Amino acid sequence: MSEADALVVAIADLRQALQRVLGAAEKKLGSVVDLDADYYWTVPPGETFDKLEMPTALEAGQLSDDVAELQDLLAREDGEVFIWHDLDHLVGILRRLASLDIPSSRLPG
Repeated sequence: MSEADALVVAIADLRQALQRVLGAAEKKLGSVVDLDADYYWTVPPGETFDKLEMPTALEAGQLSDDVAELQDLLAREDGEVFIWHDLDHLVGILRRLASLDIPSSRLPG
């Protein structure tokens, strides 16, 4: 991919989009959401974008761990952020919110 064809995203646009989507989720699901699940499947972050082949393994994520890490992030007095780690946990929660919005007619089974 050439520099002219680079796929880029502005963090400001991403922030605005997340605020809009989370606002809609809060309106629909409430200000506190019962995630009503714990374990989920995920692809290891290092394998998600590095290959054009199928990942070698799936990993189990855990929403209870994701929520604990969210609380830990918010409680860090020094404001320290571990981008890859913190985002990985937030993505688990966001994917659950997305799954809660899927109409039941679109769910498998």
